Amino acid sequence: MKARILTTENYDALLKASDLAGALQILRGSAYASCMEPLAGKEFDLTSFEKELWRDFIEDYRGVLGYITGKWRDFLVLNYNRFEAEYVKAIFRAFYGGGPPDEMFQQLASVGRFTPEFCTGLLKKGAPAKILEDSVEDRALRQKLLQCLPKCEEAKSSLPIETAIDNYYFTALWKLMESLPRQDRVLIRRIIGTEIDVSNINFVLRAKLTGLEPDFIASALIPIRFKLGDELDKSVHSPTVWEAVKALATGRYGNVLLDLAAICEQKHSVFPAEMALKRLLISENLVAFLQYPFQLGPLLAYLNLKFQETKDIQAILIGKANNVPADRIVGSLVLYGVV
Repeated sequence: MKARILTTENYDALLKASDLAGALQILRGSAYASCMEPLAGKEFDLTSFEKELWRDFIEDYRGVLGYITGKWRDFLVLNYNRFEAEYVKAIFRAFYGGGPPDEMFQQLASVGRFTPEFCTGLLKKGAPAKILEDSVEDRALRQKLLQCLPKCEEAKSSLPIETAIDNYYFTALWKLMESLPRQDRVLIRRIIGTEIDVSNINFVLRAKLTGLEPDFIASALIPIRFKLGDELDKSVHSPTVWEAVKALATGRYGNVLLDLAAICEQKHSVFPAEMALKRLLISENLVAFLQYPFQLGPLLAYLNLKFQETKDIQAILIGKANNVPADRIVGSLVLYGVV
């Protein structure tokens, strides 16, 4: 399945394309040629093509679900629900971040109820509790998110709801992973465990920037640690976000964060650390393809890579459409140089 993922050479060709038309021509010679077919004979529209990219990802995911059963399928369905919950996060980021809702959701693929029109309609209702009632069907998750609303209102941030969604799904995935056959658990534990650690790290850094108090940050963390140790607790209670990065760099993720602590402080941004951690996640997923193929790990890894690849292609096309130099586009790509 890894052969279906674009290589760094493919990315180089896309980046070297002189304009959007050149990049699209390269995609016509790839597995993404099918995304062009629904638009044939029509005036090209980038937003419509982006929707086709996401439709391709969703159909790929559903295709995998179609030929597996039992606990493998249960696990990947739960993981798919986590991807779908990204729409709830996006709705609340838009709610607390402001901006025209019609523009914010036009580039989203339609996943079930979550069409751009549905998301825009939710925002226009203006009441966070009503948004949750109409967007979250899982009653247990909805109750947890309703409890987060006072903190969201206090901080004027979607971060409490976003981390509660991650907490809910990662805790459930971890529990389900423990019931898988032993040969599946090794790889799944590595992939999901690393993602949980990265989610906790990112939450701490963003919470520090938002000004959330340490007691709340500590209570909102996903209660599972894969490689993280006391450095996570130290980061929660660090006086600044930059000190938090330094504290985290003393632990098992120091090989990723150590050199970035000073860079983050200099740029006054945690974006370099977030990107480095995303690339670490990709590396952990790639390990799955070195193992026995008839396991759940390679399937999960492929779908994770496909998800990120779709986001990368979207970033390249938006960059080309707006004449952004290739060296600036590269900074926003996760798979480039890793696959």
